[in-house]
Amino acid sequence: MLHTGPNRALHFGISDAAYQVDSSFHAFEAANVLTLNAWQHVAAVYDQPHGTRRLHVNGFQVAEEVHAPIQVLNAIAHVTLGGNATSSTGTAFHFDGLMDEFSFYHSALRPVVVASIGNPLGRKQRAPKNPHFTP
Repeated sequence: MLHTGPNRALHFGISDAAYQVDSSFHAFEAANVLTLNAWQHVAAVYDQPHGTRRLHVNGFQVAEEVHAPIQVLNAIAHVTLGGNATSSTGTAFHFDGLMDEFSFYHSALRPVVVASIGNPLGRKQRAPKNPHFTP
């Protein structure tokens, strides 16, 4: 699950059956990295062989966390964009804004590839500041 939170935070949760109720495993975020009222490119990457989760904003990596690799479910599942599916018929935590151009990839993108997508013209811009992460 990728969602926003207080303090201009970006959260990325992923789980398997073993971590389904482990809130400390789900608590992966980067605070103070989003700009209000502006378009931004955000990317969440899970590198399963290495157990690495990464968050990127406008091509810059803003957070990384490594755990033992989890087994991603290989089955048909419903995808919810802009909310969290709470049941087969309901959603919660609705995103209050606009979204555009979703992409899903079959393998984890390297940071340099995310950077080329998030900042395709190589414009000079400041990296979002996350005081808890140094790339």
